[in-house]
Amino acid sequence: MLHKRWKRWTLGTLLVIVILVVALDVTLRLAFGFGHPLLYANDADTGYLPAPSQQVDRFGCHNDINSFNMRSPEVLSPKPAGEFRILMIGDSITYGTTYVNQPEIFTSILQRDLPARLHRSVEVLNASAGGWAPANELGYLRSRGTFHANTVIFVLNTGDLTQPFSPSLVGISPSFPSEDPYCALTEIWSRYAMPRLMHITVADAGSKAEKPNISRDTPANLQILGKARSFATDAGADFAIVYVPFNGPDWAAYAPGLAMLKDWCKTQHIDLVDTTAALAKYPPEQTAFENGHGHLRPAGHAIVAGVIADYLSAHRTTVPSTN
Repeated sequence: MLHKRWKRWTLGTLLVIVILVVALDVTLRLAFGFGHPLLYANDADTGYLPAPSQQVDRFGCHNDINSFNMRSPEVLSPKPAGEFRILMIGDSITYGTTYVNQPEIFTSILQRDLPARLHRSVEVLNASAGGWAPANELGYLRSRGTFHANTVIFVLNTGDLTQPFSPSLVGISPSFPSEDPYCALTEIWSRYAMPRLMHITVADAGSKAEKPNISRDTPANLQILGKARSFATDAGADFAIVYVPFNGPDWAAYAPGLAMLKDWCKTQHIDLVDTTAALAKYPPEQTAFENGHGHLRPAGHAIVAGVIADYLSAHRTTVPSTN
């Protein structure tokens, strides 16, 4: 009799545990999006990029990836007559990270606000991935083309000035999954809990505030930007660069690289849209997350969008309406 009671109690306890685990997993999926992360794919030209045609909701923030691996709506094809199309290419600053809602990233803000300012139809394409360097971005431009854009804009941050081609970590780093985990709890363990317990860094392979070799690496990246400009102009598009700074003492060593970028843009007659002054008007904690890498908060995205919109309104109003 005692054995039967013990058996029933054990089975009942296990059943309760299973129910609780399932309920917790479902809650983590529905409330936070765990168990369905943004997926990545290897790519011969860019190293890696977001897998195409995804709809992902993480931490209450929507991520919409189109069939061309962009965080933007599907590209209109054929391009509508009279439309002003902008192709923006960058890393996690441009992507916006998964914890900023898609309508709040600066490319989406530009898509929404520019038609009234330019008095014409506008389409803004966002080709980006966390950790991309200028070489990865050039790979996207060369392999996918300009999509008949009127303007191609490379978005750089402080660390990009010395960053070499970023190799793929898809399927290697928990930050770059290629398939959904078995469950939400599995993702929490492998991507967050286990790395912290074992002191493993799982951040992307992007910019890091380490001792930069300005004299060696910045000229190499300037050559890459020159190739990107040539590709864009050969396709009939204008070319510009947007610069978004990283804040903090760790990034002070990169100042000579920014000076080199400014001088190079002047000699090459390339427009450089520097958002430093606009962002500096606000406390850093108001415009960027406190993670040392300057990823923009929604307020920061709004400021960057405003600077870019001012530039485009002043310099891109002469494009023929039939282009």
